[in-house]
Amino acid sequence: MEAVNDSVSKFTTVFNDSLALIEVSSMVKGELISSDLKFTPLFPKYITRVDTFKQEVTNKVIIKRWSLEGGVIFSASAERFGLSPTLLIRNKKNLGVSLGYDVINKTYNVGVFTKVKRPFFFRN
Repeated sequence: MEAVNDSVSKFTTVFNDSLALIEVSSMVKGELISSDLKFTPLFPKYITRVDTFKQEVTNKVIIKRWSLEGGVIFSASAERFGLSPTLLIRNKKNLGVSLGYDVINKTYNVGVFTKVKRPFFFRN
C-alpha cells in the first residue's frame, strides 16, 4: 500500500511465473477509483528454431509355417460305427493332410483338405 495523498491509497499486486509478469494496481478512496493491469510476456515473440524428431518403426510380420492339429472322427452306418484318432498336418498355403486309424474297424484313413475362400452359401 502506498499513500498518494491523505485520502487516496494505491495498492499494487505482482504475479510472476515463467511465462508472464503481471502487475495489478488499484487506486482507492474509500471505494475503488481505478484499476490498472500490466501484462508482460516472458516468452519469445518469434519462433526462430524448429526441431524435428524422426522415428523409424519396424513391424515384424509373422509368417505362418507348418501346423499340426489333432482330433477324433466318429463314423457310423447301419451295420457298424467307427472311432478314429486323427492328425492334420497343414502347410503355409493352407493345404492339409489328415492321417487317422480306426481303432474299432482296424482301418487307416487319409484325407486332404484345403481352405475354401467364399463358398456359394456364405455370399451376400
